[in-house]
Amino acid sequence: MLGLSAPLLENRARRKSRKALRRLLRELGPARDWEVFLALTLGPALAAAPEDRGRAALARRGEQHRAQALARAQRAIAAQPASRLAVPSVAAKPARVAARRFARDLLQRTARRVRRRGKGLSRLDPASLHRLRLAVKRLRYALHYFASLFSERRIKPVRVALESLQQALGGANDCAVAEALLRQLRVAQDTAIARRNAAWLAAYRRELRSGWRAFRDAGNPWE
Repeated sequence: MLGLSAPLLENRARRKSRKALRRLLRELGPARDWEVFLALTLGPALAAAPEDRGRAALARRGEQHRAQALARAQRAIAAQPASRLAVPSVAAKPARVAARRFARDLLQRTARRVRRRGKGLSRLDPASLHRLRLAVKRLRYALHYFASLFSERRIKPVRVALESLQQALGGANDCAVAEALLRQLRVAQDTAIARRNAAWLAAYRRELRSGWRAFRDAGNPWE
């Protein structure tokens, strides 16, 4: 929401709050990554072969990394003054801008960013898909915040498409993170885990193509 409201906020206070939030999120991210990795990648693999000592050892090492990341996240939260995360005050002049016009312009700019980052969708690498995911999330949240200003009948198709896109992109990102964490654990490639991860990624990419078609066909209902 801080980024979406940027045109209405005082620059100095906005930069200060954004910097503090980004620093905090960098500390929180690894805890979330290890949590998802253990639950969705290592958990099913160990359940499928509980007698596999290699996977059991891998899971124990993953638990150690999760505990360390969680402790780091807790320290970061405790050390972060609440005042730095406060929403900045609204600048007087931009606040007089009509809400509907502001929302329309913001949604239009954000939708253009999504379309730009989604070009050549089938060829995008994990880093590009991650950037697209962030843009889709931003547009979805913006549409949610300003939905009451527009016709529900008109915005529903794009809202549903964005939900589908965000889910597929989130799943694809989790698959990419799983590969990175396996490399971080420095273990030999487990072909069963690799096949499962590849199958999930392929399924998410299919969902992504379907969601992208729906998003493209929905147009710009806020115009």
